[in-house]
Amino acid sequence: MNLNQLRVFCSIVEEGSFRLAGEKLFLSQPSVSQYIATLEKSYDVKLFVRRGRSISLTPEGRALYILAQDLLKRVDSIPEKFREMQLLKYGELCIGTTPSCGKTLLPLIISTYRSKFPHIELQIKTATEQALIDMIENDNIELAFWEHNPLLTPSSSLISQTLGRSAFALIAPTGHPWAKSKIVYPEQLLDQHFISYSADTPLHYFVNDFFIKNKLKMPHLIQVDNQELLIQLVSRGFGIGIVMETAARKEVKQKDVVILPLEGLNDINREILIVHSKVKGLTYAGWEMGKIAENIAPQFLY
Repeated sequence: MNLNQLRVFCSIVEEGSFRLAGEKLFLSQPSVSQYIATLEKSYDVKLFVRRGRSISLTPEGRALYILAQDLLKRVDSIPEKFREMQLLKYGELCIGTTPSCGKTLLPLIISTYRSKFPHIELQIKTATEQALIDMIENDNIELAFWEHNPLLTPSSSLISQTLGRSAFALIAPTGHPWAKSKIVYPEQLLDQHFISYSADTPLHYFVNDFFIKNKLKMPHLIQVDNQELLIQLVSRGFGIGIVMETAARKEVKQKDVVILPLEGLNDINREILIVHSKVKGLTYAGWEMGKIAENIAPQFLY
């Protein structure tokens, strides 16, 4: 099999006759017939049913047409892909991120991307997972980074790739009595000022699941709708709370908060995803962003 045979075959299907396909491809009808005969002989199948001047596809012919269309489309797109590579000397890429990914994973990705493609103009939009989905589907952004959200129904129009997983961590203000503890047991949290998440947030799902597995009711003296606020409240001594470990690294490094070794917390984690449109795919600029993210993610995730 070669590409010329497939082009002739697809032209016959699309034009409806050997003669018209030959005219389209500037081939004689005997040449067209020879291409098909060779193709059929190669796989020991019949591709067409001939009834006088009319033709129709056999089941094998229909299967080949679907595969050949896709293959030829990919082959024909190669010159355009090369042009896109050249266009990376200038152009733009619009991406989205959740606040947490924007704080942790994205800065190094952007830094690496800028050093590799300094002439690409980047636009970065921060939003919730649902808002980012809408932006991708409405062509406002090409790709986005976000954390797995169990409250969202997966969209069939999107392709997601897991870059890695983030662990969760119990954080407390510096100087907390448990700061030097070797282990904290889940039931001990009930006696603390525990800061939790409101029920309409995905983080509530993960943290509440931890309490359920330990047969405990999650306390909620203070409820917040995002972990950035929770981290700030903990650092100011309002209580303790559970966050994604990657989100609190800066505050831990600055010694604003400490991580406490909570028994069983390592059993829960959250996927970090890169997402784009299934139909529209990625430009070369977007594809390069994805490859850089894949290479950098292991530095932050597991």
